[in-house]
Amino acid sequence: MKIRNNLRNQITVTNVRLGGTDLITTDQSINPGETKNMSINTHKDCGDGGDSFSYDVIVDYTDSGTGASYTFTGDGNKLEGTCAN
Repeated sequence: MKIRNNLRNQITVTNVRLGGTDLITTDQSINPGETKNMSINTHKDCGDGGDSFSYDVIVDYTDSGTGASYTFTGDGNKLEGTCAN
């Protein structure tokens, strides 16, 4: 998966959850404006080919400039699509 840092400080992604399942278990630092490919350690079962899916995506991260921790919940957007065959 790709995650982009749109903030002015470096961030450290501490966890990514997809539909309540933890996907990232190691911290990943991302510089301002950088997009980083991240490996996931598990997957969500999509279902049969042609089935639709819709998952909440939640990203926990720390702002390296302030040391504060945050949770990004997608501003109401979900990861949605159709399962491949």
